[in-house]
Amino acid sequence: MSNKDAREKLLRLQVAYLEHLEKVKPLLIRSIRLISEGSLIGVDVDGLKRVSHKLAGSAESYGFKDIGIAAKTLELALDDGELLSNPFKTLTHIASVVEQITNATISSVPEERPILSETENPSTKTDDRRLILIADDDPMISNLLKGLFGTDVDVQIVQNGRDVEREIDAQKPDLVLLDDDMPGMRGIQIIENMHKSGNLKTTPVIMLTANDAPQNVMRAMSYGAVDYYTKPFEPMELVNKVRSLLNRMRHSVLIIDDDQTIHNLLGARFEMSGLRVISASEGREALFLMDRDTPDLIVLDRMMPGMEGGAVLHQIRKNPAHADIPVIMLTARSAKGDAHEWMRRGATDFVLKPFDPNELVLRAMRILSLDEAA
Repeated sequence: MSNKDAREKLLRLQVAYLEHLEKVKPLLIRSIRLISEGSLIGVDVDGLKRVSHKLAGSAESYGFKDIGIAAKTLELALDDGELLSNPFKTLTHIASVVEQITNATISSVPEERPILSETENPSTKTDDRRLILIADDDPMISNLLKGLFGTDVDVQIVQNGRDVEREIDAQKPDLVLLDDDMPGMRGIQIIENMHKSGNLKTTPVIMLTANDAPQNVMRAMSYGAVDYYTKPFEPMELVNKVRSLLNRMRHSVLIIDDDQTIHNLLGARFEMSGLRVISASEGREALFLMDRDTPDLIVLDRMMPGMEGGAVLHQIRKNPAHADIPVIMLTARSAKGDAHEWMRRGATDFVLKPFDPNELVLRAMRILSLDEAA
């Protein structure tokens, strides 16, 4: 999708969002009346909290910053119990949200509104397309992202946390965008379960939530989340991040090393970057695996029991099916001229142990012409 197409798509989504806000406004106005009459009951307060929370998370993401700020102010006031201690001040917060919605509607909507076409929510993943599972109970966030991804990526939407794990097992999505604050089950519990089951190795997760507590961010990242976005967010930045990850997932790296700590260290880092990882502990196993699953890049240890790295490199380069695969050599020993000698023998790059895993992955990304910074 070109930048022009993306801007036009976002404009259509903004128009649809404003139409949604016009439906929300009567609930806010009703809350003002009930508070003034002193007849606001618990269920009304809960509804007001849900509305303010969703607006605080979605409005700025759609480009309506003033609405988002006013809604966040209202949300914080309600969470602090201001409705009981100072109902008049709460009234001014609600009125501010209504005013900002009205201002946005007047100033932002073009005379002829673009028509936003609706597409069916796909329920199956095809072999040649990527499937994203969006787990979020705010339909406006889901609709925004689904609209920006367009028709070249399939999108499945789940609104209840209890259904997320079942849909992951059934649909086998390529990536999950996961909200934390959902009914049924929190997103942080879902990613913890995925970590325990090993599903994160094949299904990367990006957290997308209003919960910006540092402990929550660290917890999600420690379980293996690829990234953590807080609402409100820049929608095109997130969409481009996801597209970059989906592109990387079409690539695989074969790690050949007899040291399990190297496999753990590099494997986790490559997987977090979106690449699929194949592992072999010695040369003959690696050559066998390559015949079944050809990697896009190889990280090869020089010193291994059995067939050492030089012999493995020779076998790779003499096989026409594998001769062009980039190979990064790893070695704990190096003499003057070694790097040049290994390049002459067919290595693409040469890295000394101990090494910085982030630097090695960055080198691999550059060799594969993939954008590691996205």
